[in-house]
Order: sequence, then structure tokens, then C-alpha cells
Amino acid sequence: MSTCCVLNPTKYMFTVDDHSTSLTIINLTTFDNGQYTCIVLTLTTALSSNTTLTVLNAVPPNAVIIVDSLNQVDYQDNQTVLMTVSEQLNVTCTVQGTRPPALIEWSNDIERIQVMDQINDVQGKSYASHRVATITPSKDDHNKLLRCQAFHRELRNVLQSAFSLFIQVLPRELQITYSRTITNQTGTNTLIVFENVPVIISCRAFWWYHIYQ
Repeated sequence: MSTCCVLNPTKYMFTVDDHSTSLTIINLTTFDNGQYTCIVLTLTTALSSNTTLTVLNAVPPNAVIIVDSLNQVDYQDNQTVLMTVSEQLNVTCTVQGTRPPALIEWSNDIERIQVMDQINDVQGKSYASHRVATITPSKDDHNKLLRCQAFHRELRNVLQSAFSLFIQVLPRELQITYSRTITNQTGTNTLIVFENVPVIISCRAFWWYHIYQ
């Protein structure tokens, strides 16, 4: 089949071999919606098959959602998240209701972060896209910002949501001291206190910051 038989060769293109014919529609729009019929003619018979094409308009995302994968808690934009040094946290960035899928990127200045591949799920006539980031914070990540950005051809500006890290460092050692008026039972953690005798019990915490460098 030659392009002389095609009404608009810049819009429709046929590829033909000994066994099949393929129709390529260039720059699909909603005007291409409708029923398409393939007809095979022989000297004695005519066979046909139909298919219906429905072109959906592109839909941009309207929100970026960041979820704590452990507690299933949604983070508010610019929320401060409490984390502990060296304890891993998985956070999932989700963009829903788009056509075609949005592109999700994690933007950060955190050293120890691993970003997984994006997953696109079909939900009805649109897509839900997810991308997981695994954070293993150090004390140097305190007050740093982690940002999830969504890119889509129908968006004029990048859609994004972010949260900042508040990093706590657990003490390496706790030490309890007490006044001489308290007796410690040998080999136990039991303290014996006498009635009407003033006592002082102190708890001290020690941090060795250099081990978290």
C-alpha cells in the first residue's frame, strides 16, 4: 500500500509486510476517537475486525504526597520530622490522577540516601506514581531539607512538597549517682532509702559525637 491511498499521510502511516498491515496514528488527539476497521479481501470472502480507540486528555498532578512508610503518616509541606542518627526511614512520594505518569524526583543534600526506581500503577483512567527514598541520617543532616518534585508536560511549574530533618543523637551511656544516705544492695539495681532521710539521685547522659561522623 502506498501513501497515495492515505487521506493524510502526515497523520496516518501504514506499514505492510506479507502477513500484516500496521496503522500508525501520529500526534493522537481526541479527534482520533472512534472505531477503526481492518478488512481483508480475497476473491471469495471478506473478513473484518473492529476496535474502538478512545484518546484521553493529558491530566497534570495537583498534589505531591509524602508518606512515612513505617507509620503510614502523611507529612505536611515543610513539616519538621524527628529522626534518630543511623536509624533508617523509608519515605514514599506519591503523585496520583495523572495522564501520562508524572516524573518523580527526590532533591536533597543528604549524604546517606538511596532512591528507588519509580513505580507507575494504573488506577482507572489515570496513573498513580510512587518513588521510595531510604534515609540513614547522620548528625550533620540536622535541619536539612528533603524535597519531592513532580514533573509533567502539562505543568507550568514544578509541583513539590518538602520536609526538614530534626536529628536526635541518643546518649552512648547513662550513669546514675546517688548520695551517701542511700545504700545499694550488692549485685542488684536496688537502692535502699531510709524514711525521713533526704536523698539525691542524679542521672547523667554521655554523648560521644565523633563516632557519628
